[in-house]
Amino acid sequence: MNNNYYCIRTDNNPELNEIIIALLSDLPFDTFEEHQDGISAYIRVTDYNEGIEAEVKRLHGQLQIKCSMQEIESQNWNELWESGFQPLQIDDFCAIRADFHEPMKNVHYEIVIEPNMAFGTGHHETTRLMIQQMRKNHFLNKRVFDFGCGTAVLSILASKMGATEVIAVDNEWPAFESCLRNAEMNSTPQVKSIHGTLLDVHYGDFDVILANINRNIVVSSLQTLREKLVPGGQLIISGFLGSDEMHVKNELLQNGLVYQNTMKEGDWISIRAEKQLTDI
Repeated sequence: MNNNYYCIRTDNNPELNEIIIALLSDLPFDTFEEHQDGISAYIRVTDYNEGIEAEVKRLHGQLQIKCSMQEIESQNWNELWESGFQPLQIDDFCAIRADFHEPMKNVHYEIVIEPNMAFGTGHHETTRLMIQQMRKNHFLNKRVFDFGCGTAVLSILASKMGATEVIAVDNEWPAFESCLRNAEMNSTPQVKSIHGTLLDVHYGDFDVILANINRNIVVSSLQTLREKLVPGGQLIISGFLGSDEMHVKNELLQNGLVYQNTMKEGDWISIRAEKQLTDI
């Protein structure tokens, strides 16, 4: 299997970074890195095709930005992230670090991961928003589903917060492998990793569902996600911009999910909703 990546590097006003990331998030790019003069977006060579190339060119023309592309070997890719990965601490609640960093003190939960994917390490606003939402939720003795688990940061946190079972699914093979390794590294056997899509999760009766992906996937999956929740169960979602808030709220309502709150960081938001006690 070719595990090499293409890096699409943009040259643009940094004020456009969030917009570019949001647009590319609807494509199979799984990692983004922001710079002072643009972003780097990473996609596996095997996922890149003429359709993706056409969308990148359309974005280039629409926003009048410069783009360049280079191929990065898988080994160099991992070395790149390991060399640049910095520990992250969210107040006294949660800390995320690599195994080569010193333990972080004075936090309730410490998560150790292999820093081979940027999206899901906690450094992106949406992951931090999900963690802040989780901070306000109860996970003790709960069954949890992490849809699009990435590096399994959220799955591991839910487990450390007392969840009895966490089903973590991702359709990217590197993410699936990363989830397995990170769950073992954190001694969280409650995390059960599945390589596949939502259709491959033959489970239900979840107390909490976490979904940090993108607006289109979340919205198109709402009916199935609702069906997998127990009455009164919580759905915590992110991966979309503040400008999408009303659209997502309307979709939640149409699918029998009651809006609870919105949290915001920069241009990104996270929404928490609840399944109606009386199903529609």
